[in-house]
Amino acid sequence: IPDVKLSCPIPVYLYTFPSLPPNPSPMPTYVALLRGINVSGQKLIKMAELRAQLAELPYDNIRTYIQSGNILFEREAAEPAVIEEEVRQLIAKHYGFDVPVMVKTREDLDYVVNNHPFIHERNEDPKFVHVTFLAEEPDPERVAKHGENAPMGRPGQPNEVAPCHLFLACDDSSYMTGQVLHPNGGTVVGG
Repeated sequence: IPDVKLSCPIPVYLYTFPSLPPNPSPMPTYVALLRGINVSGQKLIKMAELRAQLAELPYDNIRTYIQSGNILFEREAAEPAVIEEEVRQLIAKHYGFDVPVMVKTREDLDYVVNNHPFIHERNEDPKFVHVTFLAEEPDPERVAKHGENAPMGRPGQPNEVAPCHLFLACDDSSYMTGQVLHPNGGTVVGG
């Protein structure tokens, strides 16, 4: 997962998990998104090992998606913040480094898929769209100034930048670079 950043210090998480399968279990489905692992040889975590270690926690049906750090599992209902801390502590225990973790519920992801403006308003091919989740809602004062000095001369529009997630589309989603992306109307920060 590439490290995508805003011009303000809010961690973001790029979500490229495939469609969630139906859940016949009575337990809720969660997706844990790990930020900044297996990138450029840093914070290496093998997914097979991580799945085995996650079995120490009260999780069932643990699955991972490639080496991305996206983990799909079932667990008794709990607040996402509780699960984030469980996963973060387990990784620190086994690997000796801290990894930011964001947990989303199946309902969170269904909402994003069902309300993605590039799919539903612009008819983009779903194979080429992405979503970035923000760890917290941006400061309203910063949002008001968002993009004012950008080459486009305007901030992102409501269907381009949402309060808790960022929608992206590209012609070829199979190719990623190490470029830092900024949803600030085109201004490159730290480039």
